[in-house]
Amino acid sequence: MPTILLADPSSFYDKLSAWSTLGATVVAAVAIGLTIALATLDRRRSSALLLAEQTRAAQERTEADQRLQDERNAADQRLRDERDDMDRRQQREWQQQAAAGLLRRISDLHPHTSHLSNYQAMSQSTSNRADRQRAIDGLVAGAHTEALMLRDPVGTKLYRNLVALVVSIDLAIAKVSAQNQGATAFTEASEIAEAASLNVRRYARMVRLWLQELIDNGAIPPEVDNETTPVISAHPPRDWAPSLLPPGWWEDTATDPADPQFSPTD
Repeated sequence: MPTILLADPSSFYDKLSAWSTLGATVVAAVAIGLTIALATLDRRRSSALLLAEQTRAAQERTEADQRLQDERNAADQRLRDERDDMDRRQQREWQQQAAAGLLRRISDLHPHTSHLSNYQAMSQSTSNRADRQRAIDGLVAGAHTEALMLRDPVGTKLYRNLVALVVSIDLAIAKVSAQNQGATAFTEASEIAEAASLNVRRYARMVRLWLQELIDNGAIPPEVDNETTPVISAHPPRDWAPSLLPPGWWEDTATDPADPQFSPTD
């Protein structure tokens, strides 16, 4: 009868145990690998999130800094604009004050325009001659003071031309007197003096009205710079009138009955 050999139970259990251990090891390894992978992924995700947060924070800081700088720049610009505006207002006020001062000097001269020359002044009383000289001296002083503060080259030029006209009358009469004698010299001197009085009044009127324009609007039109000036020494004398009439010319002329252009208002 044949003999039946049975497998050793211990060997079977050992193999089973070995496979179980191997399986557990593989599972553990996979778990460890998965854990490491997940941990690595988490670290990368965290790093990306941190980087994004840092980038966002940096961008916000940059934008905040830019807004702060823009606000500072805007505040500085407002301050500069306010200072510039104050400077303009101050300069405009000085300009108006200077022009008003020149208007007063011209006004002081107006009562004496019929006796501007020493030749004409001989018929005046001593006190009137003194008043006339003070008015002329005041007009000349304005050329060295307020006229320089006008900040308008045309206005300064016009006023200086007026002063030059007034102070040149006696020189023109003296020149005529030196070239002629007797009745001829007397006649020509009288004609020059009378024409000078009229032309100075007209030129003074023009200067006054343009100075008023400067006070009102802050500037005299540049084309006024080309305006002609009366020639005091011309003989025979020639009446002068501006080529470009300032605003209010005819209205002002209507206040000067001695002017041939005088026309009373209705």
